[in-house]
Amino acid sequence: MVNSILNQDASTTSNLLDTEMKNRIGVLTDIKKREVAQDIFGKKEKEVNQDGTRE
Repeated sequence: MVNSILNQDASTTSNLLDTEMKNRIGVLTDIKKREVAQDIFGKKEKEVNQDGTRE
């Protein structure tokens, strides 16, 4: 019984950690994409209009 509860806690904790890591990796990936785009185009993301033209 105790082992079952401990295993559930460990599994829940592992799932939470996986989710948190995925979220953080996603944020870092988005930041890196912006940095690469700035390097390539020399413009900040917000300076690109919805239709793809630049101000």
